[in-house]
Amino acid sequence: MLKHELYYRRYFIIIWTIALFVCIYSMLPVYIGFIVNGSQFLSPDMLSNNSFYETIGANMKYIQSPMGVYGFLNSFFMIAGAICGIFSGFYVFNKEYLNKTADLIMTKPFKREKIFFSKLGFAIISNLIIGFGYICGSFISAKMNMHNDFILNQFLLIAFSFLLLQIFFVCFGVFAATIYPRIRTPLGFASGAAFLFYVLGAFSRKTQIFAIKLLTPFVYFDMAQIFENGSYRIEFMISYIVLIAIFLCTAFYLYRKKDVILVA
Repeated sequence: MLKHELYYRRYFIIIWTIALFVCIYSMLPVYIGFIVNGSQFLSPDMLSNNSFYETIGANMKYIQSPMGVYGFLNSFFMIAGAICGIFSGFYVFNKEYLNKTADLIMTKPFKREKIFFSKLGFAIISNLIIGFGYICGSFISAKMNMHNDFILNQFLLIAFSFLLLQIFFVCFGVFAATIYPRIRTPLGFASGAAFLFYVLGAFSRKTQIFAIKLLTPFVYFDMAQIFENGSYRIEFMISYIVLIAIFLCTAFYLYRKKDVILVA
């Protein structure tokens, strides 16, 4: 079943992987040239005390370095990663409703638990492939354009934050699909949900309300924390694990209780 899902959605995986690889590979040198090499042409107001940079989590102390530019770009690519993750997790469970088919018929040879974990495995594996494509594009471009400014530890923490965010939203997508599978536009739902999480992150940075920050992974991987301490914040990692556990445990419980959905 897992092999079938991977084969059936292979073009989705290939297109997303190539698109993210090409985008980060081509955009990173452009932004490094504009922000780092061209910083003398930018006004001081553009590089400091700017509320826009504050809301998106870009620390102006570090953004003028090549690695800071990569962190800045990564914060925007995370939106694409979130959409991809939510869509993958949601659609693999939601498609039976959309196609008016019944995956639970397969419980004759397979238990529902096996079906659930096969679908979840597809969503996670597909996003791991896409995420590693993005990381490879980032690494090649960074090595070619950062030269002596390339710091491996910082790079890996920033790059893998993209992958961790994808996995979080895969689990959220699975959770949402088991709660309400009747949404007929999975991509629209994924885009809207990712945008709402991003806005929630921007709002939490502006208001500095810690409880809100715990609810959105867009603030879990802070650039200043990575550059200053070489790690992620432990309280955010705990929240990351707890929320994923809630999503998956709830989805698994509901999926086991699920009956065949009849569509008129």
